[in-house]
Amino acid sequence: MVKNHHLAKSISDTAQLRFCQWLEYVGKIFGVTVIAVAPDYTFRECSSSGEIRKQSRDLSAHRCFHCGYVEERDVNTNKNILRAALCQ
Repeated sequence: MVKNHHLAKSISDTAQLRFCQWLEYVGKIFGVTVIAVAPDYTFRECSSSGEIRKQSRDLSAHRCFHCGYVEERDVNTNKNILRAALCQ
């Protein structure tokens, strides 16, 4: 997407910042609270037990060997992000 390798990080960071600003602006217009959540380990953490384990991104399901919880990886990640947003 970004062809100039010398400016790629700067351009990507600027685009991310602009997108976040736009989300906050639209949230204010519609009266919706926008909370930024760091995505670190959200796909590795079990939404049931909180156990973090290494797993590759190409797996379609999240399986926790600690508690036996099985869920689609995206659903598990969304639950973790929602929990993190509600705790802030």
